[in-house]
Amino acid sequence: MFDGVADFSAVTEDPANPAHLLPAYDTNSSVGGPGDHLHPNRAGFLAMARAVDVAQLQRFVRSEAIKARKAA
Repeated sequence: MFDGVADFSAVTEDPANPAHLLPAYDTNSSVGGPGDHLHPNRAGFLAMARAVDVAQLQRFVRSEAIKARKAA
C-alpha cells in the first residue's frame, strides 16, 4: 500500500528512446564525460522534484501527527 507515487520515469524518459533520458536531461557528466543515459543532469532532477505532489506530502505529515497525538 502506498501513500502516493511520483513517477520520475514519466517526466524524464525519452518516449522516442525508452529506457533513456530525454536529451534535455541527459548532458555530459560533471567530470566531462558523456552522459550514461540513466542519471539525470540538474534539469532532470528539477523535473523530478516538480513531479512530487507537495500537498500530498503535507496531508501525510498532518495525518501522522494526528495519529501520534491520539496514541500519546
